[in-house]
Formats: sequence, C-alpha cells, structure tokens
Amino acid sequence: VSTLGSPFCVPTLPQDSNNNIITMSTITKLNRIAQQIQKSTNSFSSLWKNSMSSQSRLFVQARYASSIPPLSQQQEELTVKSSTSLGPPVDYKYDDSTTATTSTAKSIQTPELPANIKALIHQDYHVFDKDAASMIAKIKSEPAAMEFGHARDTFYAHLVGTFGLLGAWGQPEVVRRTGLLHTAYSGDLFQFYIFRGESEEDREKVRDIIGLESEKLTWLFGTVNRGRLCGFGDVVNRSMERALPLEGPTVIEHRLKGTHEMSVQDTANILMVTIADYLDQMVDMNAWRDHHQMESPDVLYPGDGKPAVALYWMTTVAQTIASNLEVIPPIFDHCTKLITFENELKARDLYWKVVVHEATLSLEEQKALLQESIALNPFVGEPHIMLAQLHHREGEFENGAAEAAMALEKMYVLASAWDKRRSFECWVGFTRVLLMRNQRAAQGLEQFPMDKSIPPSAQGRPLIDINDLLSEMKS
Repeated sequence: VSTLGSPFCVPTLPQDSNNNIITMSTITKLNRIAQQIQKSTNSFSSLWKNSMSSQSRLFVQARYASSIPPLSQQQEELTVKSSTSLGPPVDYKYDDSTTATTSTAKSIQTPELPANIKALIHQDYHVFDKDAASMIAKIKSEPAAMEFGHARDTFYAHLVGTFGLLGAWGQPEVVRRTGLLHTAYSGDLFQFYIFRGESEEDREKVRDIIGLESEKLTWLFGTVNRGRLCGFGDVVNRSMERALPLEGPTVIEHRLKGTHEMSVQDTANILMVTIADYLDQMVDMNAWRDHHQMESPDVLYPGDGKPAVALYWMTTVAQTIASNLEVIPPIFDHCTKLITFENELKARDLYWKVVVHEATLSLEEQKALLQESIALNPFVGEPHIMLAQLHHREGEFENGAAEAAMALEKMYVLASAWDKRRSFECWVGFTRVLLMRNQRAAQGLEQFPMDKSIPPSAQGRPLIDINDLLSEMKS
C-alpha cells in the first residue's frame, strides 16, 4: 500500500448512516488519531485517505466575511465623516445563526493585493515618487544613516520606512519626502542628527536630496516643538484626551529662531508625518528613546518586541488634522474613528498574553482572549492572524479563512505591522499562505498545490512552486 502523497493532505469529513455530517470536535479527534497512527505506520495513511468521502462537508461557522467593506470601496471613501465616538467602530462576533459548508468557502476570497501595498512589499518606491531611487541612494551614501541604530532598525531603514508608509497612504510629494528625512535635523525629543539645521551648507545638501519645499517642512519638523501642535504632547502624555482643533496659525517654540508661526497646512502635514514616524517604530522598547538617551538605562535592549501603545493619540490627531490634509489616508476608517488609551492597552495586553503564555493556555482561552482584543482594537490584523492559526489547527477551516482574510484587509489599510517582531512583508506573506491553506482545506483539497510532475525532495516530500502559490492567491 502506498503512503499518503502529501504531508499536507487534509481528509474530508465523512457522513454517518443518516448522511449527517460528523461534528468538528469528532473529526478533530479522528485527525489526531490518524496523525499518531501515521507516525507508526505509513501504510495506514493511504487507507485513511481513501476512506474519506469527497462529498463530505465542513460543519463550521463563517465569521467576519462581510464586516469590513472591500478595500477598493474604502479607498474611494476619502470624505471625512463626522464621528465623535471613542472605541472600536465594529462589533466583531460570531454569527451563530449561520452554518457554513464547503460552498461558502469559495465566498471568502483572497483580498486583492493593492498596487500601493505591492509596491511597498517589493520596495518599488518609484511607484510613490519618480525620484525615489536617486533620493534613497543619496541617503544610503550617508554613514550616519546606515550605521546608527535607531528604534528597532537602522536610522536609514526607519527613514525609508516612514517614506514608504506615507507613499502607501497616498500622501503628496512634500509630505512623503519630508518623511524621508524627517529627523535628519534632529527633533524635539530625538537628540541625534545627520545635518545641522543652522548650517546653510547642510540645508543645501538636504534640498539637493528632497527638493526645496520638502526641505522647508523637514527643517521645521526638526526645529520646532511639535508637542505644542494641536496639544499633541498633552494627548501623548494623557493629560488631555482629544487633540485640539486646528483652527488657525499657531506660534510655538523654535530652537533656532525662538518662536515660529506655524501655518495650518504645515501643522497638518507635520503631524501626518509624525503619525507615520511613530507607527514605523512602534515598539515598547525603543533604542534611541529608552537606551541611547538615558544616562543609565534600566532595561535591556531590545526587550521582548511588544507593540507600544500609541494608536490612542494617533487616532485623535488624525481626526483633528484630516480636513486640512490634501489627501486623507485610509487609516482609522479615513481618520474618523478613535480608540481610547484604556482599550488599546487592554487589547495589546490580551494579545500579548496569548503570545507569551501559549503553552499554558487552552485553545478556547486563547481564542477568547484574541476575540476580546479584536473587539477593543479593530485597527490591527495580527490578532486575526493568531486566531486563523488556531482555527486551522482545530480543523475549523472556514473560520480560519475568514480570520486570515480580515487580517489582510486591515494590514493593507494600515500598511505597517503592529507586532513588529516580524516585518510587514513577512506578516502579509505568511497570512496569504495561511488563507490559501484554509480555503483549500475547507473544500477538501490538499492544502498546497503540489507539483507531482517532478521528482520529490530527497526526503520524499512533494515540491511546491511558489509561483503557483502566488497565482492561486490572486484567484
């Protein structure tokens, strides 16, 4: 008897004598038994495979498949909507009134990879700016950018990452180029610099890289007290819950001029860059803040990689400046939704409890923690990715596919990883594969499109063409 052709082959669900579908808990137990037997005798695997009926159906419940509009629709809705509510905009719950079959697996489509996100993943920055290659090459020639350890990566990686975020959010040239060198003149909190803000010679170098108008905004970014803009600093410190309305020019401290009158447009643009700046480095342990700038650091870098808590101030600042932006980014439901510090902190800690205590928590406990985390913070995709993995592990493929699809939708909007233990590109790539596996398994197919026309690996494993995977993810 030949062995099972694939280590990823998923048995379909059998029916009893009355044509009733065997429950998921039963089939999960059968799968586990089969896996144990397969380890001891390869001959059983073919018998197991052949005993499963192709007419079987999954008895699971689809979820979240329609709770967020298609990304194309979201990107078209660029008008700011009036909203004053704090907390999550969507109530994410199971729909216990519906039962899913393999036919509904096809309704959970792979979210299309948007052009801006594809450019970000491929580092095709020319899609965002025709001069991206030359600008980035000039920054790369600066040892201070390439060799200085910033928050979680090199200074260069952070500068380009901020530029990429602003490009993915469709920001105009002056904003995204300011992001490319935003703290090159230092900052109100950041003590380090590449170029001297008081040097006309250095300012000319920056103009040569990003242009005249972008240099002006970059110079302001690095020389004014940004914390005074719309009460941004007070919101960060939680002495104030909401950012102040942007109603006119603001006179604030300037480290070279004494004071400077900020226009409404410059204020909105600098705060937009600030959101991208912080989001790119949003880790609980930040090298420059928690180590470089501390005389005697009392924590070890790099820490555990836990996400920082910062969306609470990003959402209110984004809502405040939205009407003064040339392009409203898609984040936070086009800058209309807010989250409280308390909800964000609790959501982060619930997620992190699963990350840290996976080995000691039951599957149901992990699911409950992740579901609560999602309800409290609806803006990030990683909790959905964790849930998708748990559902996949239990053979709940419909739920796994729905969670993975939701994760991708949210990550395509934010254009950045929230859990920065892995890169944005890695999270997206992993989740697309996870979604495909759940989709295929829900239909009784092998979880990967095996290429059995060529010899297997040296250990007998069927080979998989990654290009075939990418093609299937587009369908």
